[in-house]
Amino acid sequence: MDAQLLDLYTDYVISSFGAITATSLSAATDGTISHDSISRMLRTPEPAGMCLSLYRQSKKLLKEIESDEGVLIVEDTIIQKPHTDSNAIVCSYWDHSQQRYVKGINLLSILYQNAEVSLPLQAQIISKEEVYTDTKTGRQKRRSSITKNEYMRTMLKQLSKLRLRYSTIVADTWFASEENMCFIAEQLRKRFVMPIKANRTVALSLRDRNKGNYCNVSTLDIVENTPLRLYIKGVNFPVVLLKQVFTDGDTVGVLYLVSNDTKLRAQAMHRLYHRRWKIECYHKSLKQNLGIGRSPTRTPQTQRNHIFACLYAFVKLEVLLRKTATNSFALKQKLYLKALCTALDELRYLKELFGIKSVLA
Repeated sequence: MDAQLLDLYTDYVISSFGAITATSLSAATDGTISHDSISRMLRTPEPAGMCLSLYRQSKKLLKEIESDEGVLIVEDTIIQKPHTDSNAIVCSYWDHSQQRYVKGINLLSILYQNAEVSLPLQAQIISKEEVYTDTKTGRQKRRSSITKNEYMRTMLKQLSKLRLRYSTIVADTWFASEENMCFIAEQLRKRFVMPIKANRTVALSLRDRNKGNYCNVSTLDIVENTPLRLYIKGVNFPVVLLKQVFTDGDTVGVLYLVSNDTKLRAQAMHRLYHRRWKIECYHKSLKQNLGIGRSPTRTPQTQRNHIFACLYAFVKLEVLLRKTATNSFALKQKLYLKALCTALDELRYLKELFGIKSVLA
């Protein structure tokens, strides 16, 4: 991509409050930048891929905050596109927050979090490139040849080449598979903190594991906030399990956290997992402050490039927030008020120019 044009586009993404279009950006530059040049930029294939480009953009700030206390957070989100034609990346996905299928783009990200700064270092748009016929309904559907868990391991392997300083990988239940746990602990040699479902089978000792004596986590008599050492079926090493109970009126929820660091205390384990919330703030900012879902792009390439530009803009915004000691929503509000004041001044000028008096005069 043209570096100067991409820099302008990301500034526009940060400053915009409506739809992100090539037409409005061109108009904002008084036609200095043509609509066609912006469209051509969005059609340009990314030569280096998201990982290397994001890392290069983040590198300077990353060096300021990088330490052994850093964590990598893995999570995906759905960018809803209900009115966009379906293609390999705009598909139907199950949204756990809404408990229904929604149409959109599934974005998988790995965030580096430390010192109140969150930086996306790796991102992958899930592509359902395979079209098949459902044998039950006879309808054509799409599926991906690579699972999100496989994508996650590939992304972490790529990041391992950058020799980042961090201690822990945090993810939700979707990524708490045996393969992922073994990959993180044995190949990356890192600590993980993940929740597991209540129906996961575990053995309370090495002897029980060797004999195949497994039971469901939900059947265990576990003291809340007291770490319990055990073995998860399919995982060769011991883990520590922590149970936490949440109550909201008559509703009771239970969270089971596991880690391969068997010396990890309950408070530290909760604190590490709580840092996963930073990626939810990242997703919210992408959608509300950076318009990641407000572009009318319709082809997979232009949609990918717009999303990449929004991730690039997020890094730029994080640098600005660190300098101004504020948050993204406060900064966005400041930009909005400035734009509103400019609009009011222009309106007053037009009223005076054409002699339009107040309705109440």
